Amino acid sequence: MADCFNDKLLTYEDEDTAKYIGLWLTELSVDNFLPPVEYYLTPMNTAWAVSIVRRAAEECKEKEIRRSKLYEALDFLEKNIDAPVLVRQYRRALQGDRPDEWQKEGLRQILMAAVLGIQQSAAVCSILL
Repeated sequence: MADCFNDKLLTYEDEDTAKYIGLWLTELSVDNFLPPVEYYLTPMNTAWAVSIVRRAAEECKEKEIRRSKLYEALDFLEKNIDAPVLVRQYRRALQGDRPDEWQKEGLRQILMAAVLGIQQSAAVCSILL
């Protein structure tokens, strides 16, 4: 929320000086009163990564699933679960185009099978921790 700041002591005839002082005050308030960027960014965890991968497999017939968050989730899972082969299988299945419904359904079946294995492996890893 932005608000107008008026102070009779801070009145300048020169427009450039007024803009400079205004930017400086804005920077000062942002640096001192807003939380750091890390506050807004959630680090990837196993449950979130599995959810992204599962949702992409379910929606592969309706939407294009080559999104950066999907590949970030796949990278995370490949490093953190005991079955990186399933993640590589999922990634390999994403390669290429599938123009007709029959091929899209085949892709969905392959991805859902890989997701089932990934979910089971992630559950075993979380139990062992």
